[in-house]
Amino acid sequence: MSDKSNSRNAILESALILFSEKGYDAVGVNEIVQVAGITKPTLYYFFQSKEGLLQSIMEAYYGRLLENLEETCRYEPHPENYHADVFPVLLKTAETLFAYARYCPHFYTMLLSLSYAPPRSVAYRVVHPYLEKQEKIFLNLFSAIAKSHPNLKGKERQDAECFLSLINRYTYTGIRETDMPDPSAAAKLVRQFMHGIFV
Repeated sequence: MSDKSNSRNAILESALILFSEKGYDAVGVNEIVQVAGITKPTLYYFFQSKEGLLQSIMEAYYGRLLENLEETCRYEPHPENYHADVFPVLLKTAETLFAYARYCPHFYTMLLSLSYAPPRSVAYRVVHPYLEKQEKIFLNLFSAIAKSHPNLKGKERQDAECFLSLINRYTYTGIRETDMPDPSAAAKLVRQFMHGIFV
């Protein structure tokens, strides 16, 4: 790997850790270059700005997550069989996000914190388009489910948001306590959620 690639990766990794531990707004360029062991001109050469650096982090890490979710969030209706119908796709979705958070805990932590960034902030402008893509995947999933389960019609967005929020809550607690949820926790989460939407 070239020195340029090493420098770029060092900046990305250092910034990601700092953003996840302190928050995007609390970290300055000076701190990033100090931790990365490079100079300001080097950071600006690769990323032009702190905003450009955040954009590059999102491009580097979020694409893989979206690909995994697009592959996972495919509902095949079997309404006559509980264990082959909604449960499997929701379980795979929860497990996919748990696995990604286990693989990239700093990115997942940063993403969760920036999902609540003020609407007029730089962080919101960079991160929101990515979050919209994820939300659309979840909405499409619950729209497909609602076609086979009419009692869920009209609640697709609400159910999608609630399910994602529940997964993120479990995940954040797991990252914070360094005890990520295992497959049995994913199954428990899905049963808890399904009990709420099908009662």
